[in-house]
Amino acid sequence: MEEVGKAFGSEFSPYITELCPYLLIVIQNDMTRADAEGARGERRLTVKALSCVRTISPCLGEHMHMVLPPVLSVLDDRHAADSVREAALDTLILLASLHPVHERAPSIMQTW
Repeated sequence: MEEVGKAFGSEFSPYITELCPYLLIVIQNDMTRADAEGARGERRLTVKALSCVRTISPCLGEHMHMVLPPVLSVLDDRHAADSVREAALDTLILLASLHPVHERAPSIMQTW
């Protein structure tokens, strides 16, 4: 998915509406573990989904109100591995640098 997003660039925008729900479902529901002994959650699929979000981030302007709450939830998750939370932070920083977050802050905060 990342490679397709990179290849199409801004021309990928028409597909964002269909793709976003799937990425967000992965970010919200991924509970893959590093091991069976109850170690902090590795959430490999979440890291990959966040990487995809970063790749297509220039096209996400209209969808920020949907994308940011799940990313913020990962950032807040104390059970997630530090690497997963760092991926969420990197995603948040990139999204905030590309899109005006202040316009949608109230709706983002309500859903978060």
